[in-house]
Amino acid sequence: MMLDQLLDTKDEDRAYVDFADAQHVVLMVNNLGGHSPLEFGGITGKVIQALKTRNIVPTLVLSGTYMTSLNGPGFSITLLKATSEMIGYLEAPTNAVGWGALNVSRLHDKPPTEAVAQINLEDGHAKAVESSHIAFDSATFKRVILRSCQNVIDAEPLITQYDTLVGDGDCGVTLSRGARAAMSRVDEISDPKDVVSTINKLAGIMETDLDGTSGAIYSIFFTALAAELRATTSSSMSHEAWVQAANRSLEKLQQATPARQGDRTLMDALEPFIKSLVQGRSLADAVAAAKAGMEATKGMKASLGRAVYVPENVWDQVPDPGAQGVICILEGLEAATHE
Repeated sequence: MMLDQLLDTKDEDRAYVDFADAQHVVLMVNNLGGHSPLEFGGITGKVIQALKTRNIVPTLVLSGTYMTSLNGPGFSITLLKATSEMIGYLEAPTNAVGWGALNVSRLHDKPPTEAVAQINLEDGHAKAVESSHIAFDSATFKRVILRSCQNVIDAEPLITQYDTLVGDGDCGVTLSRGARAAMSRVDEISDPKDVVSTINKLAGIMETDLDGTSGAIYSIFFTALAAELRATTSSSMSHEAWVQAANRSLEKLQQATPARQGDRTLMDALEPFIKSLVQGRSLADAVAAAKAGMEATKGMKASLGRAVYVPENVWDQVPDPGAQGVICILEGLEAATHE
């Protein structure tokens, strides 16, 4: 109903804007103060879906608490008919306190006529990055995706069992759904002449096909990884370049989440893996460090996630399901690189 009114160009009293010829559309969904983050995320998703039925796909989405009515149980919708120059200004870094909660996300199902652009997380801000022409070993990339994703699919019952005890039971299904999507599109996304485009597309799959917190974590990490790879000065990727890019991507990810090693999350496997590589240890040693981190989550007090709400006596029984998922991926990486 709100969009019907906003988009009614025949309203004589308000004379609303015609978006039919818009170069870009920016959507702002504002929390009037009374909605929880969970509720508000659902509201934003519904608004985006409703816009799609009207053939409007936002270039930028700003979703957050920008102007409240104290704790008012409502929300407002604002649409901006924007130019490319305006998009650049909206994405420019700023220290403004009121803009600090900015949550800008580029949608991955943009019309095919639109140039490929993704998010570059730089100093906590988002800005568009273009594709590069940095070559890499796409054959190995495909093997890694196929082997890692198959490991995740095979481990779905085990991860589900773990998450049934210490979560809400959907981690295995969620991870396997994302894995199947990545496997089905590995040939489509892999470009041997453009590692940035390839990783960007992988991030898009994680955002659209992997649900929940895991989807956000993986999407942010791979989006940051693509941005870091874009910054490399080499025309091809070395082991050292991958390691440094992964380490900086971990740092960008940790700007977006408070989770750290010791909080009983997937960080307990991911963080020691990357830190081991940075220290110059072999891939096998890094995977072993990740496994040790995952095993250490058994009995670990949960600080974040669903595990916070389950009885403490079950923490001793199983490791963190998300960390187990990371191990499946890393074991696939190790196996594929030695084939």
